[in-house]
Amino acid sequence: MTASVPEIGLPGLLPVLLPPFLAGAALLRRLGIRPSEAPYAWPGLAWILGAFLAGLVETSWLAAGGSSRESLGPDLVLLVCAAGLLLGGGPRLGPLLPSENPARGGRVFPAVFLLALALSFLFVLRGTLTPIVVGDEATFWALKAKVLYHAGGWNEAFREEMAEPGFVLQKDYPFWNPLLQLRVFARAGGLTQFENRIPIQLFLPALLCVLAEILRAADSKVLGALGMLAYATTWRFAVHCGDGGGDGMVAAGLTVALLGGFVLGRGDSRGAPLAAFGTACALYAKNEGMLYLLAFAAAATLFLVMRRRGGRKPRPSSLLWVLLPAGLLALHWGTNAWFGFESPWTRHGLGGRFVRQFGENVLPVLAHYLGILTDPRHAALVPLLALLLPPLVLRGRIRESGAAVLWLFLIAAFLGQVCVFIATPADLSWHLETAADRLAFHLSPPSFALAIHLLGARFRDGERRPPVAEKFPRP
Repeated sequence: MTASVPEIGLPGLLPVLLPPFLAGAALLRRLGIRPSEAPYAWPGLAWILGAFLAGLVETSWLAAGGSSRESLGPDLVLLVCAAGLLLGGGPRLGPLLPSENPARGGRVFPAVFLLALALSFLFVLRGTLTPIVVGDEATFWALKAKVLYHAGGWNEAFREEMAEPGFVLQKDYPFWNPLLQLRVFARAGGLTQFENRIPIQLFLPALLCVLAEILRAADSKVLGALGMLAYATTWRFAVHCGDGGGDGMVAAGLTVALLGGFVLGRGDSRGAPLAAFGTACALYAKNEGMLYLLAFAAAATLFLVMRRRGGRKPRPSSLLWVLLPAGLLALHWGTNAWFGFESPWTRHGLGGRFVRQFGENVLPVLAHYLGILTDPRHAALVPLLALLLPPLVLRGRIRESGAAVLWLFLIAAFLGQVCVFIATPADLSWHLETAADRLAFHLSPPSFALAIHLLGARFRDGERRPPVAEKFPRP
């Protein structure tokens, strides 16, 4: 493959980044979420949801026979979608997550947020200094986008190039990441080696914005600010700010879904579409999104079994949003079936391999994960804290607290990751060293949210609080 290396620079990226952001802003307005109602989350949500819409538009464009080297056509379709979403707008429903005691820590939190956001953009800029030549970002994601650009579309040439043995790895991974990189190639008129990772890197500052909205709603603004700063300065967050892989996109999707869960738990119907879009984003980012969907289903089912009395019944209109992640799964599976992409994990029977390798692999995998959870570099020990705190803080009231759903989700998701590594078709030591901490990073935003909210409800800015089960909304 012969590749030119154009340099479009940051100003040249504006036509690539602006249409998705505008489409995301229009979608948020349609959902009834305005900047004043989610001041921290709004810019992050606009980028994440807008990039999701851009991926769907690119998919539709290619499926209709459009050229992968065309930039104007998909951008016009995206802007038309944005204009259509603006028609009518949505109702004004007030703050997305009302903050209790807004006067406490009122100046601290915004200042720390700006500092954390500035750090995230510094990490992003540092990441743009190196070309995409090694690692998963090169062999999984960028290479798939380059093949698609070179082939000119979803055609026989693309199918043939993807079928080359040992060329593009993990062919069955979702198209969202490569499609966003493809937008940069199409705008540049050739294959870039630096700028195409920037749309992916922006998911990390966006994630931080959404997480800040969740942490701001904690009873202790000081703890929320410290948690946000701790998250933004973890080694793994800084690494993903400079990476063009899909792990930051998964974490961003889970954070949007988490925000939707908090909002929905407070009886606000705007939480349902946020949870649906966040789940769909995680599914569209990497195959691990399916693991987290199953983990949440298991957690919610177990919580309903444990609970002593019935909770709030969901509105039928909220249940309709389940169709969004279901449709995204159908799109992903259908696309893989169309091109004949198969996962190496399922090729030789995942269940049988798990049973055969369980005795040999279970202790090394558990030991490795214990090392991750007790390593301050990973996420400042907060995931370990999130796993240990709920039974200690909530005690007998855990069955009645919505915090139990998040706690059970984290347990199920971590155990799911452990099972994945037990059944690995690759060398176990190599796979753990290269992938386990990246997967654990997916769960760091919900870990921070759970730990900070539990501690904040227990100790409100210098004031000791009574039992905190009532602080968490019941599903």
